[in-house]
Order: sequence, then structure tokens, then C-alpha cells
Amino acid sequence: MVIHLAGEASLKSNKDKLIGNNIDATQNLINSLDIHVKKIVFLSSLKIVENNEYAKSKMAAERIIKRRAKEKNTLYDIKKRVGLWSWQEKQ
Repeated sequence: MVIHLAGEASLKSNKDKLIGNNIDATQNLINSLDIHVKKIVFLSSLKIVENNEYAKSKMAAERIIKRRAKEKNTLYDIKKRVGLWSWQEKQ
């Protein structure tokens, strides 16, 4: 089982950072999995219903997970939560 919790969680992040940390990182993780992984748990967001770049990046990551599940007969569970924690950058 793989539990994917990593990602960019700030609505203030720019589009490139969201793509890199939410979409590309998810694709890289999925590409690195071998055929023995039978379940993926992904922490998404309740905010995917909004119309912004953050929501689009999380929806894209969900699609990546779902596509892997279908192609490799893998179980998946997508949990939707609002920010569990975040690291604050020093100003």
C-alpha cells in the first residue's frame, strides 16, 4: 500500500509550483510504483470544487491515481480533507 500525502497546499501558490508539487510529483510517484502495489491512498482536498489553479491541480492528481488504478487493477481511496497541516516559510 502507498499513502500519498505530499503536495502543495497553499491557495496562494503560483501555477508552476502547483503543477510541480501536485501533478508532476503524483505522476512521478505513480511511475515509480511496481506491480506489487495493490492499494493507493491519496489525500486530496475538499476545495477541489472551487474554480482555481489549486483545485485544478488536485483534480488532475486524482485523475492520475484513478487512471493507474484502472490500468493496473489497483484499489484506491481518495480522502478529501481541508489542510491537515502546513509548513510556514520564514519571511
